[in-house]
Amino acid sequence: MSNWEDIKKNNKFNSLYRFYPYNAYDLDSLSNNYLWFSSYADFNDPFEDVFIRNAIFKLSDFEYSDARAISFIKEFYKDEFDDAKLTELLTKLVVDKNLESYFKEKLNRLVETTQRLLDEYIEINKACCFATDDLNGNKKALENKLMWSHYSNGFRGFCIEYDFDLLIDSISRFTDQAVGLSPIIYSNLSKHHVTDLALQTGSIKLDFGSLICMKSNEWAYENEYRLLLSNMPNLNYFSSKSIKSITVGEKMPENKLNTLVSILKSNPDISCKLNKAYIDPDDFNIKIVEHSTIN
Repeated sequence: MSNWEDIKKNNKFNSLYRFYPYNAYDLDSLSNNYLWFSSYADFNDPFEDVFIRNAIFKLSDFEYSDARAISFIKEFYKDEFDDAKLTELLTKLVVDKNLESYFKEKLNRLVETTQRLLDEYIEINKACCFATDDLNGNKKALENKLMWSHYSNGFRGFCIEYDFDLLIDSISRFTDQAVGLSPIIYSNLSKHHVTDLALQTGSIKLDFGSLICMKSNEWAYENEYRLLLSNMPNLNYFSSKSIKSITVGEKMPENKLNTLVSILKSNPDISCKLNKAYIDPDDFNIKIVEHSTIN
């Protein structure tokens, strides 16, 4: 079973949500069944590509210690050498006083390789970003006030709910590649030693994958989940059968709602509920009511 299939099997989400402000591009994507995958440099978070490119310390910034060198070498060769051979190697390095130079040579290669992989990741991958329901069930994406405010033009846009499996399977068929899946990790952004990635040490258990899906804590309200494609254009097609529901904000003008409904009805593959999100004047929370059914 591929890693992609493992992630799908263990996935806890049934739906992904994408908020739209309602513009000509949004309507065109609905009419023609495509999603826009953005380069990292084009994200609205200006820190993201900068962080990934600069997430690890250079070798010159590293403070050496024998203990860390020994732990690193053990981890480096754990799948290649048995305990006896590792002990023999380390003993010889210590006796010959070559432990530090040997360690720094291996570390330098790892730093260079990791940095190259991070740079390549930024260059070749594009992402389409979605919101999810909170895993604890306490926060629903469609009731997220900040998402409606920031991404749907102050309740004048709409939100599409996609079936997780159907969406990913259809994009994979159209692009002929496995879709990368990336739940976002929220943390305080800081540089990390490459040994922390290899040894899984530090306050946060990190690996290479952690760095490429990490955002600052300020963005945690999004509960973001990304679909990733490599060496593909920005525009990528999907099956509209994966659309589970469409919810419009109550501040959407009636003429725009009519245009949206007309576009939806003209797409024979869209068959879903059309909901309306409104602000409850009693508790000032967002509530969802069914508006009609498309096709």
